[in-house]
Amino acid sequence: MINRCESEGTTDSQEYREAIEIFYNKHLCRLYPPPEKLLEGRKLSNSQIYNQMWGPSEFCVTGNLKDFDCTERLHEINTKSLFLCGRFDEATPQSTAYFSSLVPNSNFHVFEHSSHTGYLEEHDEYVRIVNEFLTDVEEF
Repeated sequence: MINRCESEGTTDSQEYREAIEIFYNKHLCRLYPPPEKLLEGRKLSNSQIYNQMWGPSEFCVTGNLKDFDCTERLHEINTKSLFLCGRFDEATPQSTAYFSSLVPNSNFHVFEHSSHTGYLEEHDEYVRIVNEFLTDVEEF
Protein backbone atom coordinates (compact mmCIF):
# COMPACT_ATOMS: atom_id res chain seq x y z
CA MET A 1 0.00 0.00 0.00
CA ILE A 2 2.81 2.41 0.93
CA ASN A 3 4.66 1.72 -2.33
CA ARG A 4 1.49 1.97 -4.40
CA CYS A 5 0.43 5.30 -2.88
CA GLU A 6 3.91 6.73 -3.35
CA SER A 7 4.13 5.62 -6.96
CA GLU A 8 0.64 7.05 -7.63
CA GLY A 9 1.40 10.27 -5.76
CA THR A 10 -1.40 9.73 -3.24
CA THR A 11 0.64 10.15 -0.08
CA ASP A 12 -2.05 12.46 1.28
CA SER A 13 -4.71 9.71 1.14
CA GLN A 14 -6.38 8.02 4.10
CA GLU A 15 -5.15 4.58 3.00
CA TYR A 16 -1.56 5.83 2.94
CA ARG A 17 -1.89 7.28 6.46
CA GLU A 18 -3.39 3.99 7.67
CA ALA A 19 -0.57 1.94 6.11
CA ILE A 20 2.03 4.25 7.68
CA GLU A 21 0.31 3.86 11.06
CA ILE A 22 0.53 0.06 10.80
CA PHE A 23 4.25 0.33 10.05
CA TYR A 24 4.77 2.75 12.95
CA ASN A 25 2.96 0.39 15.35
CA LYS A 26 5.46 -2.35 14.46
CA HIS A 27 8.69 -0.41 13.99
CA LEU A 28 8.40 2.99 15.71
CA CYS A 29 6.62 2.25 19.00
CA ARG A 30 5.14 -1.12 19.93
CA LEU A 31 3.34 0.14 23.02
CA TYR A 32 -0.45 0.29 22.82
CA PRO A 33 -1.89 2.70 23.35
CA PRO A 34 1.04 4.90 22.39
CA PRO A 35 2.44 6.83 25.36
CA GLU A 36 1.11 10.36 25.72
CA LYS A 37 4.69 11.69 25.43
CA LEU A 38 4.94 10.25 21.94
CA LEU A 39 1.58 11.65 20.87
CA GLU A 40 2.50 15.07 22.26
CA GLY A 41 5.75 14.99 20.31
CA ARG A 42 3.91 14.21 17.08
CA LYS A 43 1.72 17.26 17.62
CA LEU A 44 4.80 19.44 18.00
CA SER A 45 6.50 18.20 14.85
CA ASN A 46 6.58 20.46 11.82
CA SER A 47 5.41 18.49 8.77
CA GLN A 48 6.25 21.35 6.41
CA ILE A 49 9.92 21.27 7.41
CA TYR A 50 9.96 17.45 7.46
CA ASN A 51 8.50 17.35 3.94
CA GLN A 52 10.97 19.92 2.66
CA MET A 53 13.96 18.15 4.16
CA TRP A 54 12.89 14.52 3.77
CA GLY A 55 9.52 13.96 2.07
CA PRO A 56 5.98 12.81 2.90
CA SER A 57 7.21 9.84 4.96
CA GLU A 58 10.32 7.94 5.90
CA PHE A 59 9.79 5.76 2.84
CA CYS A 60 9.41 8.47 0.22
CA VAL A 61 12.56 10.57 0.17
CA THR A 62 11.98 13.57 -2.07
CA GLY A 63 13.35 16.41 0.07
CA ASN A 64 16.62 18.29 -0.02
CA LEU A 65 18.36 15.55 2.02
CA LYS A 66 17.58 12.95 -0.65
CA ASP A 67 21.14 12.76 -1.94
CA PHE A 68 22.94 13.63 1.30
CA ASP A 69 25.28 10.89 2.50
CA CYS A 70 28.21 11.43 4.85
CA THR A 71 28.87 7.75 5.53
CA GLU A 72 32.41 7.98 4.18
CA ARG A 73 33.20 10.64 6.77
CA LEU A 74 32.01 8.75 9.86
CA HIS A 75 35.58 7.64 10.58
CA GLU A 76 36.36 11.31 11.31
CA ILE A 77 34.24 11.32 14.47
CA ASN A 78 36.81 11.38 17.24
CA THR A 79 34.66 11.24 20.34
CA LYS A 80 33.11 8.25 22.06
CA SER A 81 29.75 7.53 20.44
CA LEU A 82 26.77 5.39 21.31
CA PHE A 83 24.56 3.76 18.69
CA LEU A 84 21.23 2.44 19.93
CA CYS A 85 18.36 0.65 18.23
CA GLY A 86 15.61 -1.82 18.96
CA ARG A 87 15.32 -5.37 17.66
CA PHE A 88 12.19 -4.31 15.71
CA ASP A 89 13.46 -0.82 14.84
CA GLU A 90 13.02 0.85 11.49
CA ALA A 91 16.72 1.63 11.91
CA THR A 92 17.55 -2.07 11.84
CA PRO A 93 20.17 -3.62 14.09
CA GLN A 94 22.14 -4.56 10.97
CA SER A 95 22.29 -1.01 9.61
CA THR A 96 22.92 0.51 13.04
CA ALA A 97 25.77 -1.95 13.70
CA TYR A 98 27.24 -1.09 10.30
CA PHE A 99 27.27 2.66 10.99
CA SER A 100 28.65 2.03 14.47
CA SER A 101 31.48 0.00 12.97
CA LEU A 102 32.55 3.03 10.93
CA VAL A 103 32.94 5.29 13.97
CA PRO A 104 36.09 4.75 16.04
CA ASN A 105 35.46 4.28 19.77
CA SER A 106 31.76 3.65 19.31
CA ASN A 107 29.49 1.43 21.36
CA PHE A 108 26.48 -0.39 19.96
CA HIS A 109 23.44 -1.77 21.79
CA VAL A 110 20.21 -3.44 20.68
CA PHE A 111 17.14 -3.25 22.93
CA GLU A 112 15.71 -6.72 22.44
CA HIS A 113 12.08 -5.86 23.16
CA SER A 114 11.84 -2.49 21.43
CA SER A 115 11.30 -0.82 18.14
CA HIS A 116 12.52 2.76 17.55
CA THR A 117 11.57 4.10 20.97
CA GLY A 118 13.63 2.01 23.37
CA TYR A 119 13.61 4.94 25.78
CA LEU A 120 9.85 4.34 26.18
CA GLU A 121 9.58 0.60 25.53
CA GLU A 122 12.48 -0.47 27.78
CA HIS A 123 12.94 2.63 29.86
CA ASP A 124 14.95 1.13 32.73
CA GLU A 125 17.30 -0.74 30.40
CA TYR A 126 17.69 2.39 28.29
CA VAL A 127 18.65 4.49 31.30
CA ARG A 128 21.09 1.81 32.45
CA ILE A 129 22.84 1.61 29.06
CA VAL A 130 23.06 5.38 28.65
CA ASN A 131 24.36 5.79 32.22
CA GLU A 132 27.02 3.13 31.62
CA PHE A 133 28.07 4.90 28.44
CA LEU A 134 28.24 8.29 30.13
CA THR A 135 30.29 6.85 32.99
CA ASP A 136 32.63 5.25 30.47
CA VAL A 137 32.97 8.55 28.58
CA GLU A 138 33.93 10.38 31.78
CA GLU A 139 36.74 7.86 32.29
CA PHE A 140 37.90 7.98 28.65
